Amino acid sequence: MLLIALRKYSQRLGALFEKWRSFYKGYDPTLTWWAALCDELLELLPKYASVTRQELVDVGQSEENAIVGQPTGCESILTDVDAQFIAYTPEELLELGEKEHAWCEREIIEASSTVKLRFRLESSARACQSYVR
Repeated sequence: MLLIALRKYSQRLGALFEKWRSFYKGYDPTLTWWAALCDELLELLPKYASVTRQELVDVGQSEENAIVGQPTGCESILTDVDAQFIAYTPEELLELGEKEHAWCEREIIEASSTVKLRFRLESSARACQSYVR
């Protein structure tokens, strides 16, 4: 969780600094001169996030979408569900999600027959998305 926050805030810091610098650029010559020295900072922030991810968490560049963190456990999930006033247990939520997913697949198959694609879910989904657009 810390790594995700670190990465997000380093990206946000770079964007905010760049916005601030471009706003004041040319307004105050002294500030413009000092801000020009910070170009190196803007280049180093993404590298810092990348090195932190690789060294601290041991996640490579090829594993961009890796899930990093500790599992929360059943008690934590129950506490979160209760805090959000959700009237279902985690098991009921999974069952509901599977039911909704099955409904989506049935709708994709039904829509695919409309556009003459038969039982090929991937191509059906793409065709349906382009059909809706």
